[in-house]
Amino acid sequence: MSDHFRPLDDDPSKAMVEAMFDARSGDWIVSAPGDYQAAAALAMREDGSDLQTVVILEWPGRRNHTTEHVTVRLMMSPEDAIGLAETLATPAAWLIARKRMMG
Repeated sequence: MSDHFRPLDDDPSKAMVEAMFDARSGDWIVSAPGDYQAAAALAMREDGSDLQTVVILEWPGRRNHTTEHVTVRLMMSPEDAIGLAETLATPAAWLIARKRMMG
């Protein structure tokens, strides 16, 4: 684990952070100022088959350890979108509650 990226001491997911995440990796996109956009859309496979409904998401980012700004785009099934929202909401709600408790 990098010294630049570590879990909070009181984080219930501390072991997962220590085991899984490496902020020194070149693969991270850090959120950047700007607008998030999401919508429902129709999408097909690359060969033009299997028309399906998807959720599309776009947000501004920056490649870690650089000043290079990028636009992150994600297309997913509605079920995956709900799963992503739930996955993000859990640690976000914990951090907000933690901040309130700490004053």
